[in-house]
Amino acid sequence: QPWFELVNVGLKAVDIGGMYLSDSLAAPTRFQIPSGTQLAPLSTLLFWADNQPAQGSQHVNFTLPGSGGSVYLFDRDGTTQVDNVTYSNLTADVAWARFPDQAGAWQAM
Repeated sequence: QPWFELVNVGLKAVDIGGMYLSDSLAAPTRFQIPSGTQLAPLSTLLFWADNQPAQGSQHVNFTLPGSGGSVYLFDRDGTTQVDNVTYSNLTADVAWARFPDQAGAWQAM
């Protein structure tokens, strides 16, 4: 199953509850992160892109094609883009990540 992570490289927790995740600029409010969700300092939070939100609060209601696509993070207003990543064709057991230390260049790993 495809998945992605949000990363907090800061030293303070970040309240991401009420923000939105999407695979489309045309649908910025596709998935709302549940209220009260915190991203701890120097940590990651995994989301499953399996279009099975009934499985839990970290299962978004969209999928990510292996042929390439984008993931967007929007602020609580549903219009302000906070961050995004676009990835190219990926195969099984290959991740698109920043290396080293979540701060370098994006690359297939």
